[in-house]
Amino acid sequence: MPKFIEFRRRKNKNYRGQPIYEIVNKKSGYILGQAFYYPPWRQWVTRMDEVAVWSEDCLADVRAFLVGLKNGLQP
Repeated sequence: MPKFIEFRRRKNKNYRGQPIYEIVNKKSGYILGQAFYYPPWRQWVTRMDEVAVWSEDCLADVRAFLVGLKNGLQP
């Protein structure tokens, strides 16, 4: 369970038929980025907000989330 961020599925928002997840700061509610399936690379990726600052543990949480999506685990 991530300590500082959470992943929220965006309602009614998809990218080429796949869901989009917002990466949200738990404390402030600020949207830090998005996780989505990128067909040209055939994998789940993330797009980060340019003003967001990331720690090593938060990046590890994002990686674990993407790996879970790749393996078919739905949040």
